[in-house]
Amino acid sequence: MNRWFIDFARDARYGLRLLARSPLFAVVAVLSLGIGIGANVAMFSVVDALLFKKLPIPRPDGLVHLIAIDDPPFQSDNVPYAIFEHLRDGATAFSSIAGIWPIERSNLSVDHPDSDPGSSALTRVGLTTGRYFETLGINAIVGRTLTDADADHPVVVVSHAFWQRRMQSDPAATSHTLHLNGVSYDVIGVAPPGFTGEWVGMPVDVWVPFELASKVMPEVPQGPRFFPARVIARIKDGLTIAQATEASEAVYRQGVRDDLLANRRTITDEQLARTRIELADGSRGFSPQRRTFRQSLLILMAGVALLLVVACANLANLLMARAAARQREMAVRLAVGAGHGRIARQMLTESALIATLGGAAGLAIGVWMIGVLSSLIAAAPVSLAGQSSGLSLDLRIDPRVLLFATALCFITGMLSGVVPAIAARRVSAASALRANRTLGLGRLAGPSSALLISQVAVSLVLLVGAGLFIESLQNLKGRDLGLEREHELFVWTVPGQTGRLDDAMADLWHRVQERLSAVPGVVAVGGSNQAVLNGGTTGSGRSSVPMTVDGEPPKPTTRSGGRVFVTPDFFNAAGIRIVAGRDFTERDAGNAALVSIINESMARFYFGSPEAAIARMVHFQGSTKEAQQIVGVVSDYVRTTPRNPDIEFSTYFPYRHPEAINKGLQTRLRVMLVAVKASGNPLTIAGAVRTELRNIDPLLPVIKINTTEQQLDDVLSQDRLVASLSTALSAIAVFLASLGLFGLLSYRVARRTNEIGVRLAFGATRGSVLRMVLAESGRLIAVGLVAGVVAAAILARYVSSRLYGISATDPWTIAGAIALLTVVAFVAALIPARQASIVDPSVALRAD
Repeated sequence: MNRWFIDFARDARYGLRLLARSPLFAVVAVLSLGIGIGANVAMFSVVDALLFKKLPIPRPDGLVHLIAIDDPPFQSDNVPYAIFEHLRDGATAFSSIAGIWPIERSNLSVDHPDSDPGSSALTRVGLTTGRYFETLGINAIVGRTLTDADADHPVVVVSHAFWQRRMQSDPAATSHTLHLNGVSYDVIGVAPPGFTGEWVGMPVDVWVPFELASKVMPEVPQGPRFFPARVIARIKDGLTIAQATEASEAVYRQGVRDDLLANRRTITDEQLARTRIELADGSRGFSPQRRTFRQSLLILMAGVALLLVVACANLANLLMARAAARQREMAVRLAVGAGHGRIARQMLTESALIATLGGAAGLAIGVWMIGVLSSLIAAAPVSLAGQSSGLSLDLRIDPRVLLFATALCFITGMLSGVVPAIAARRVSAASALRANRTLGLGRLAGPSSALLISQVAVSLVLLVGAGLFIESLQNLKGRDLGLEREHELFVWTVPGQTGRLDDAMADLWHRVQERLSAVPGVVAVGGSNQAVLNGGTTGSGRSSVPMTVDGEPPKPTTRSGGRVFVTPDFFNAAGIRIVAGRDFTERDAGNAALVSIINESMARFYFGSPEAAIARMVHFQGSTKEAQQIVGVVSDYVRTTPRNPDIEFSTYFPYRHPEAINKGLQTRLRVMLVAVKASGNPLTIAGAVRTELRNIDPLLPVIKINTTEQQLDDVLSQDRLVASLSTALSAIAVFLASLGLFGLLSYRVARRTNEIGVRLAFGATRGSVLRMVLAESGRLIAVGLVAGVVAAAILARYVSSRLYGISATDPWTIAGAIALLTVVAFVAALIPARQASIVDPSVALRAD
């Protein structure tokens, strides 16, 4: 063993000297491998953080979260707070149980003198029950955590990141207060580093007792019983998840019955029997984004793995070329007593050195790429509901990532060095010492050709994937949204956070429309309580009767729908056409006759045409008992995402509609999307719009101001992520493959100098030599392209669900990728081919 270490040290020193003598080779080898390893490290850090890593809490394996199932397969991750109370008081299968509901606020301030006021910065507040931190096993690093005794007390626990960012890591954090909606909260503790809650990808900044829900969200003044809660629990020792589920289901069903009775609703025994719960493993935390991002991230992980294959093949070819050039050296070493195994170990050691240096470069590149990925995956459409669909992951080079990088270095070192090492074992001392520069080619030509073919095949697969994702993104961006795209400006605001209720909220809408209409360059202004292009999904597909027409039987449908409250002129401001009837006016408010507007899809489903819907009397599900008259039909537009194949049914009411007042106006108008139509570029009036809103109310939270195209880009953030990264990966792979082809052909031309000289001496033309070398490269490229097409066809089904408007085997995309790769490969082959054609025969024949 000691002898082995001595030999390894000698091989390592010798390998370093060789790299120092060939700096260009060293830079190309280390950089190509570093890019491959860095991309894998960065992508692994994202995939691991979201999909595999367990929560940074004590005993994460004992944690579960509750899934409520109502009339399967419809399910929810939340339950009404009243049902949580039943579980908390009656479920005996848990050693601890807690509820949480995160919301985003934009008007929280800190009394710390060095704190950025951050009045418009979004802060995520977690409404938590008293045993939340106990259930997770979390203790504060400063002060203490929340307990049941803190119910109804205005106290908060802040995250470690919030403490650093907004409180400057003040050790006296518990002497400060936070202010939100006119209420002061005493800071009682700071959570430990790395803990941001159990919702992976949605970190909480501050935790507040659930009982203060209506103070945190004044737009819902009814109290915590009107809030949902996500339930987490720790199962008692000795119980399985199945046993705990069975023991808790009866308590849950009783809670459902009591909650419905408290809200004057009933449920049949048959319906109650279909109501049940599941307890899901909570060790990796809760994350609906895990389902959303999973496929995209796994596709990209496969892409970076293929890139690493190309890098390894490229390095292996470079090492083989060096090994062939060093055959005389190896023959001499064999002649003086070195064994074939010793020579092979030398080759593996050199490969390991390059892999180690590539790994170090890869970590540096990975750190940079992690920052890029963090910003890309965090992009998300503006949400008026107070929840973000983007990802906020704590990405860093932790021990798991380092272990992964180390494993990559070892694997790439072995993969890159094993073929040259095997080839080195075949070198014969006698034949190598007698050889001229034409000898030894056959032994390396086969393996090096196979590696080059694999590079071309993998590069083609990545190119086809990038082409498909780019075309899919263009199809999504080019879909008819039903909205004008050139002159619209959207202002996303949450006036409910100011505490306005009922008529005060409607008055704010009126003032905003009046004041913004006077801004120079503004053509129209309107408001809505629903987002445009909100990035969500359509409904569950449950059959329902959203509308009945007087004098006609009910017409059930599975098309999802929604009720939207809008101001007059909203449709004009948002670029939505009125295809029949009229828009709302101020006369439709107050005690006027109940009127409504529906979208074109709904009109065609119920009446056959938009014109036939006008003046019809209808009843809407869950609305007032009085019939309402349809006065207008608007064109369909995409409310969620261009990916949704069907347009939702949509019903629109005036923003002062009596139905809204009867239901509680504050619950309908607490969020507001202001649409502003400009006479020119909408971004030129954004500053004036923001200033005017600040003049109306300095405390009015303005989350964002953007255009239709900017909102669409955010909605398609995942598609942009996949398209942009796959394009970058394919470009790198093609570059490495062309570099490998250039290096291989240059080496072969150099080794065949004598042969080429003989050919020229016996009358071969320079053109024929050029064609000979290009034909050789063409055969390799052709085989690689065929293999790549087959591989792309096999892998097509794994990416088809991420495509839109294009087949995964689209022939034009494949043909374009083949053409591009062929041109690049031809250019890479042309230089060594031309070098071969201009060889001087007299010099070539004297070459050793």
